[in-house]
Amino acid sequence: MRPTNPLPAASRRRSPALLFTCSSSPLPVALLAWLIPGAGHYSLGQRPKAVLCSALILLAFLAGLAMGRARNVFIGPGRYAAIAQAPAGLVALASFAYARAQGVAGIPGDLPRSSYDVGTLYTSVAGLLNALLVFDVVIRCYERKLGKRIER
Repeated sequence: MRPTNPLPAASRRRSPALLFTCSSSPLPVALLAWLIPGAGHYSLGQRPKAVLCSALILLAFLAGLAMGRARNVFIGPGRYAAIAQAPAGLVALASFAYARAQGVAGIPGDLPRSSYDVGTLYTSVAGLLNALLVFDVVIRCYERKLGKRIER
């Protein structure tokens, strides 16, 4: 006969592997959260929130990139949308590098302006949402360090 475990099933679940912790500084976790959307929450043990946020941000960014035919994410003079797109992390950095390699510098002639603008809006919103997630990770790190909830 096998010995029974007196703990309920929920207590016996293994906690997720923590890649980074907030023990000394929230900077490593914040950097991870910026580079890969949702990874900061995953490293803090919040798997469902991490998966949901990662999926939503990446889908929004990739949908916007598809709408603009990968020509709406670039850095150039007067290109202020890049400031909002950059917080999307590695996917934005890869898009910037691709645009630079391809010589992208504006709206292609065969692409409707509305599609380009909506695509730019999607990628910008995805970047700004990831910036909010980074701030949330930093706050959660400080909450763990202080041992109490910070009013938001």
